[in-house]
Amino acid sequence: MALWMASCLSGSGRPAVSLEVDSRTGRVASLSHRANGAAWAAKPFQLFQIAGDLITDLDVTPTPDGLHLTLTIRNDHDHPVEVVPVFPNLELQGKNHEDHGNMRYCFPARVARIGNENASDRALYSGIAPLQFLAADHPQRGSLHVVIQDTTNSRKLFGMDKDDEVLRLFVEHESRTLAPGEQWELPPVLLGTADGTWHSGLHAYRKWLATWYRPTAPRCREFRSVFNFRVFYPQHAPPLNSGVFDPVEKRWSLPGAVERDRRVFGGIDFVHLHGWAATPDRGRVGDYQPWDHIGGLAGFRDQLAALQTRGIPTGLYLEGYLASPESKVAQEFGESWDIRDAAGNPVDLWGGGYRTMCAHVPAWQDYLAEGCRRLAAETDARGLYLDQFGFLTQYRCHHPEHTPYHPPGATMHAGEEEILRKVRAAVGDERILYTEEIPTDAMTRHLDGTYTAAVKISLDRGIACPIHLTRFALPDFKTIQLISETGIGDNLAAIRATFFNGEALYLAGDASAFSPESLALIRKTHAILREHADAFTSMTPEPLVETLATEVHANVFPAPTRRVWTLLHTGEQSHHGPVLRVPHVAGARYRDAWNDTLLEPLINNEGVAEITLPIDAGGVGCIVQSW
Repeated sequence: MALWMASCLSGSGRPAVSLEVDSRTGRVASLSHRANGAAWAAKPFQLFQIAGDLITDLDVTPTPDGLHLTLTIRNDHDHPVEVVPVFPNLELQGKNHEDHGNMRYCFPARVARIGNENASDRALYSGIAPLQFLAADHPQRGSLHVVIQDTTNSRKLFGMDKDDEVLRLFVEHESRTLAPGEQWELPPVLLGTADGTWHSGLHAYRKWLATWYRPTAPRCREFRSVFNFRVFYPQHAPPLNSGVFDPVEKRWSLPGAVERDRRVFGGIDFVHLHGWAATPDRGRVGDYQPWDHIGGLAGFRDQLAALQTRGIPTGLYLEGYLASPESKVAQEFGESWDIRDAAGNPVDLWGGGYRTMCAHVPAWQDYLAEGCRRLAAETDARGLYLDQFGFLTQYRCHHPEHTPYHPPGATMHAGEEEILRKVRAAVGDERILYTEEIPTDAMTRHLDGTYTAAVKISLDRGIACPIHLTRFALPDFKTIQLISETGIGDNLAAIRATFFNGEALYLAGDASAFSPESLALIRKTHAILREHADAFTSMTPEPLVETLATEVHANVFPAPTRRVWTLLHTGEQSHHGPVLRVPHVAGARYRDAWNDTLLEPLINNEGVAEITLPIDAGGVGCIVQSW
């Protein structure tokens, strides 16, 4: 039996993680944090699970940040073998029922789960789970984390199960058939322990990202400061149309509509035009040459220029997959470029006869890239948007003619990434690229930002404190919370949660699609976000920092001359006591930005300021420390 024992030294030279594992079978005899001697596993478990009689070999290399684990699988049979590896697989246990109950997990999917209650979750590496780490913590043991160091955008499933006996954290990789003699080296894994909380996993993940993650174009500073993201549907009926386009006169009125909406929403930072290219003879999407139908290219370009002179960029909607049946591209290339199901039938999830193009087809990739380049040149729009991109879960292609481009039943991961790469190369560094949902971390390198339904889905699932960890892991990647495509109505909780995370709001529909209370709240949050934009575009934000009240949660956004904390109260009674202890800075001033009042914290001899302020049940707050 090949028994492997390792301890890893941290940067300070103190022992960090100790692992005793059989490198052939994956059987873990012990896993502990050497600094405090705390064992994370009360019983042996399998660090990897491989069905079938295959040869496995685990390489364990100590590094300053933890143990670098690499698993290789080899098929020594004389026939092909399909394998679905699970690696890593951690089965953590407390000493007894009470001790185990204190073990907490961080499952950083789009709908993040952080807690110690019994629960199960699964999330594909996709728009459902863009980040590649899992973490746990315990009041006595400290924290444990794994970072999946995959830069290849490979399909995998993240999982978490906690019951009364075991907390299981695992990653299941998509199946692969190994030919005789073939071997598969899985993406490496960093395993680490620390003295802190689950935040060690986020920090380790961000540190790993820094070693390879580089946006393919500099992130647009102007876009990063967008907080009210205004969406118009110019060819829809009111309230979505909002009076921006008269189809009879073929006349646009974008500047006037934006001036009106600045008063309604407290400010407009970006304008997105949805469905702008629809025509009766060419359909909604596909060709994107509607100039005669919408009053001419010159007039349209002038409208966008008028907004740009006011400091408001405009983005244009394109479809990443669909082409209307009336469009030239669908009629000429639809049968050869489209996605087919396993029975060979064209896929049309949305009805209406759309051609759903396969993202792996090079000709479709080039068509979209050229279309984006042309529109950027013709209209001078600052932004270009690809609808449906980012989810990565809705399509698989079995088109028999696509075998040169992808294996049968392939997901769209590689295809979408190649389209984004080509579009970015075609439009250059100055254009703002965004999609409907956040794709995998690897794919976000080609984008400036995306919409996301993280807050809405979290609230719908009963999560009282929706924390969007992707916003904190990729802080220069703009995230826009899409609460509703037809107006937020009276969803005050979603507006508050979006502010708590320091994110932008997707605003569609005219004032009638929002309650007066929602509009007042949007005006207030927008004013605070814009006033402190240097903090809310910080590259070092920290989620869920320690507070002095269990039901009051806080995020911090540091800037060169200030720190800003957003607060969210999830209790049922108003809070009127201390909320934060923070390092004091000589000469610092403290302000309750939510209530626009000065604060006078208690400052002790150790240079710590204790801040007290009121916060309503279910409400939010904002504290600013400036110097």
